[in-house]
Amino acid sequence: MVFQDYELIHTKRVNRIRRSMDVYNHRLWLAFGSWNTVYFAGVTTVLAMHFMNTDPASLVPTRSVLTRAGFLPYFKHFGLRFYVPLLIGAAVGVNSFGDADELKKLITLRKIYEPEIESYKTELYYS
Repeated sequence: MVFQDYELIHTKRVNRIRRSMDVYNHRLWLAFGSWNTVYFAGVTTVLAMHFMNTDPASLVPTRSVLTRAGFLPYFKHFGLRFYVPLLIGAAVGVNSFGDADELKKLITLRKIYEPEIESYKTELYYS
């Protein structure tokens, strides 16, 4: 809580930290739900692999995957066993822990927000 005007003056350390922080990506991370969503998606993936009786070693690519015939079936198998539960867990995590509307807005308007935030930060800390 600020009691006096001199407490509003930031130190060099505070300004250095704020200059180096990427505001847009930080807002994107918070809208995503941060580590809660990552943890939820990981647990969902592990549980789905357990209930589908998938051995994690079977998802490691072998030398036969490098051939043209083995590439597509491997990714169909890998996507079904790994990426689908991961994406479902991430979507549920964003809806539970994050802000889906803000995440959608930040992603769609990225080309507008990033330059604007950078110009504001430059004006604030370098002038």
